[in-house]
Amino acid sequence: MHVPVIDISRLRDGADAERRRVAREIGDAARSVGFFCVTGHGMPADLLAEGFVQARRFFALPEDVKERVAFRGEFRGYAGFGSLTNGDVRESFDLGVDPPPGVEDRFAGRALVTRNRWPELPAFRETMLACFDESFALFEAMHRAIAIDLGANPEFFAPQFGRNYGMRITRYPAVADPHAAYGASAHSDFGNLTLLAEDAPGLELQTLDGAWVPVDGSGGALVCNIGDCLMRWSNGTYRSTRHRVLNLTDRDRVSIGFFANADLDVMIDVLPSCTSAERPPRFAPVEFGSYMQSMFSEDYA
Repeated sequence: MHVPVIDISRLRDGADAERRRVAREIGDAARSVGFFCVTGHGMPADLLAEGFVQARRFFALPEDVKERVAFRGEFRGYAGFGSLTNGDVRESFDLGVDPPPGVEDRFAGRALVTRNRWPELPAFRETMLACFDESFALFEAMHRAIAIDLGANPEFFAPQFGRNYGMRITRYPAVADPHAAYGASAHSDFGNLTLLAEDAPGLELQTLDGAWVPVDGSGGALVCNIGDCLMRWSNGTYRSTRHRVLNLTDRDRVSIGFFANADLDVMIDVLPSCTSAERPPRFAPVEFGSYMQSMFSEDYA
C-alpha cells in the first residue's frame, strides 16, 4: 500500500483552485488508505527538534519525579509503564486545552476535562505549549479542506472544535522481541485527525488484506491519519485505519502526536452530503464526550 505525501502549503495562502486541488488529494488518501504524510505544514523544524529534546529530558527523569505529575483519574500528565490494559510497552505525557470556567462541572466525573499538570523542568512547558499551539492553525486548514472534499460547508467543522485538542509525547523503549511486546498494539484512533512527528521508524498500518506496511515520517513530514469520528461523520467514506508501533531499532523511539478531537458536547452525526438513497447513514449519532470516555476506559487500567 502506498502512503501518499501531500504538500499542504497552499491550504493557507493558495488560490481557491489550489486549495481545492489539495483537498482532493487529502480526500483521495483518506478514502483509499486512511493515512498520508504532509509536507509544507508550517510546523517549525527547530521547534519540533526542541520538542524531542524536551521530551527525552522528561522521560529521563527519575520515576518518582515523573509520578508527581501522573494521571490522577483525568487524562492529563504522565502515564507510566503498566498504565495500559493491553500491556503495551511505553510511557507518555498528555496535555490539552486548559478548560474555561464551568466546563469542568459540566463533565465532572468523566475523567476528560482538567487542567494541565507540569513537571518542574525548565523550558519543558514552554516548548510543549508552543508545539501544541502550532497545531491549531494546521488542523483548522485541514478541516476546511476535508469539508470541501466531502461536499459540506467549508466552515462546517470550525464551531465543533477548539476546546478538546490534545497532544501526547510518547517513549517506546527498545525491547528484545518487539513482536511479543508492542510499543502500541493494533488500534484505530477515536478522534478526527492525528498528526505525528517521530524521531525513529516503527509506525505500521494494516492493509485491507491484513498485511502490515511501514509508514515513513522522515524528512520533516508529519504523518496524518483519519480517526473513527471522521469516519462516522463521512459515513464511512473516509477510512479509520488500524495501526501499531513496533520499535525494531536498538534505541528508544520518541513521538509527538497532535489530536484534533471534537468538543465533548458535540454530536457526531453523518454529514447529509455523505448520504443518499443508495447510501443511508451507517452510524447512529453519538456525543463525542461519551465516545471518548468509553475509548479511554478500555485503554487505561
